[in-house]
Amino acid sequence: NGVTIPWGPQLIVADDRVHLDALVKYRSNLGNWDPSLEGLLRPGDANEVKLYVGRGTFTNDAWIRSELLNSLAALFVGSDARHYYRADRAALRFTRTLSTPAITLTPFIGGNMERDWSTGSLTPQKTPWSFFGKNGNLKMKRPNPLVSKGRINSFFGGSGIAVARGGLDGNLDVTVEHAFKAPTFLCAVNPPVGPPACGDASFTQTTLDSHLKFPTFGTQTFEFKGHALFPAGHTLPPQRFADLGRVGTLATVHLLCPCRAPLLYFMRASVIPLHGLVPHFGCPPPRTPP
Repeated sequence: NGVTIPWGPQLIVADDRVHLDALVKYRSNLGNWDPSLEGLLRPGDANEVKLYVGRGTFTNDAWIRSELLNSLAALFVGSDARHYYRADRAALRFTRTLSTPAITLTPFIGGNMERDWSTGSLTPQKTPWSFFGKNGNLKMKRPNPLVSKGRINSFFGGSGIAVARGGLDGNLDVTVEHAFKAPTFLCAVNPPVGPPACGDASFTQTTLDSHLKFPTFGTQTFEFKGHALFPAGHTLPPQRFADLGRVGTLATVHLLCPCRAPLLYFMRASVIPLHGLVPHFGCPPPRTPP
């Protein structure tokens, strides 16, 4: 996208229960104006309805980095961990919240319609500006894989599960999407390099995202992050693939490594605070006079 500049009115009424955002976003690298309408309705304290209609740039790799972190990494070091496609999309989602003192469940259902096409190219001539890595073949000038051009009509459901009790803080998000209409490549197992779409097919894919954090010994903490994709069948379009490699996932795997098979990725970390070392590198504490 390059720099994205949004403009538009926001309407908030009914004691913050109704939100409407009508936006137009200018994409500096693409030179496009993308209109969109986003709505949020809270008919009750436990119910929520979200609506999105518009044109934009989308990715299936947002799990690797947050929006802000990926934008900062791309701007300052030329490291973009996502593959992109363009789409006109309309999505509706209903969520209900069920809470106990320790566990919060957020089951949801919804529907999605989109018309997809590729953006960028396998040999990009124009790249977004960055402080470093603008001309690197594995940085900002790397190719952006093509997707199957066509429509995806699907419905989805799932639930979020959040736990916070006794120092344990974790969440698990499960989404199952079933598309009854989706474009396919000419060959499902080894799709060609080009963008051809040949007829329509259906697919089902389950996505899991998890994060867990809890104390261990003393002031140490343990953190776990996981991401999994389980597709059913061999008709999954490339815009639903997952990508591994380099930044944010596996440093020994090339960034352009699309995972068409089931994906199971997890990362663990032990956080060990080093107390008492700061005075050795900074100003010593004042001495008490005898």
